[in-house]
Amino acid sequence: MSRTWSMSTLSCGTLSTPDGTITASSAWLVAEELTQHDRAVELVTHEAGHNLSLGHARSRDFGAEPLGYLGTPGTVVEYGDVFSTMGAWNLGHYAAPHKARIGWLDAASVARVEGVGGTFTLAPVVSSGGLKALRLRRGSTSGGWLWLEYHQPLGAYEGTLDAQAFGGALVHYEDAETRERSDLIDFTPETASWSDPVLRPGRTWNDPYSDLSVTVESATTAGLTVSVRYERKPCVRALSQVKATPFSDTASPGGRPEFELALTNPDSAGCGPSTFQLSPIIPSGWSADPLPSQVTVAASSTAYLTLQTYVPYRMELGLYTAGVAVTRDGYTVEGTSTVRLVERCIQTPPTLVLSPATRTAAAGSTVTWTVNVTNNDSASCNWVWYDFVSTLPSAWETIWSDWGVNLPPGGTFTFTMTKTLPTSARGSHTVDLRLHQDDFGLAASTTATVVVE
Repeated sequence: MSRTWSMSTLSCGTLSTPDGTITASSAWLVAEELTQHDRAVELVTHEAGHNLSLGHARSRDFGAEPLGYLGTPGTVVEYGDVFSTMGAWNLGHYAAPHKARIGWLDAASVARVEGVGGTFTLAPVVSSGGLKALRLRRGSTSGGWLWLEYHQPLGAYEGTLDAQAFGGALVHYEDAETRERSDLIDFTPETASWSDPVLRPGRTWNDPYSDLSVTVESATTAGLTVSVRYERKPCVRALSQVKATPFSDTASPGGRPEFELALTNPDSAGCGPSTFQLSPIIPSGWSADPLPSQVTVAASSTAYLTLQTYVPYRMELGLYTAGVAVTRDGYTVEGTSTVRLVERCIQTPPTLVLSPATRTAAAGSTVTWTVNVTNNDSASCNWVWYDFVSTLPSAWETIWSDWGVNLPPGGTFTFTMTKTLPTSARGSHTVDLRLHQDDFGLAASTTATVVVE
């Protein structure tokens, strides 16, 4: 179950102006969420960020270390950054990579460091002038970047953040997984909290998977001093690692199960890239799209591929194994996973009940109906998101206890719909309720009658 406070679009509409037609972005905000100042600022700046092409400010967790192998996504929490308004509810500025994306940091405000280190002093993000961000390449040739920024309790909103944000370098990671989002990483992985992720003064982080080394030398109210080094490391070879993960744990005869293949070259950062030969593993009777015969992966990096398989219609139900065998220098390792074949998904319109079917009420009062929705799809189907809509009688104010619901097959949900009866609305009126389903449209509808006296 989820509630929606707002939504926004990016260049999805047009507006006519005295200067001609323009492409516009729009945002819709729930009015009752704007009655408290800080809450309104959080909501408006978040949706405005989407209007400016920004995705959410996430957190990426790599367990006991700040960052894992190059190319690994870690564990992502979609709104996990508690220091950016694009993340969980807070009054923080957009993160440095987001500001750079929309042109709010000019070239003089960002130092790009790759291959050759140095010592830099970052000014607080809300101060006037100075260096505002370091963008450090992770290793001399990789596609991973670390963004460092420095926060102090200055201005109207920075002081509302958790005080632990002001104690060191706040670091975001950027790679192919990030795209339009920003990803906060945690330099105190020994604690479970994401309120203390900064790299603190006096600490050095030596990346175990590249030649990058970062030291926070000092932190004052005026600035944060950071030393960056790229250090050559010895080559230590290790056994290849491969993992197969199905996109779904179940499939049906005639289906097309897909598997994500994660191939890790665990050699130390001082080693060169390695080439791996690939051979798909599929159940007898199945077929698959061909994989590349070989793939080259940099040391301390992970490459991802997709294995697309096809199940015959006459395949028996049960558990099946698929994956890939990977060979390097004569040594082969396998990564496999299982998918259970079940009966095909049969989609059936949901049941929608609005009660009571008939009500009598006084003009100017409010009337509440109980609504029950049931997902009637068969057990092998996916969960379905339903939105609730009511437009009749026209211009009557409608308040929902919930804005929508995500239901599994067979799942049932109960909520309420309340309407305010205008003082001039005497007589019999039809009240409608429509259920809309993602990627489908109108899924069910029903009506009730209210007699206004």
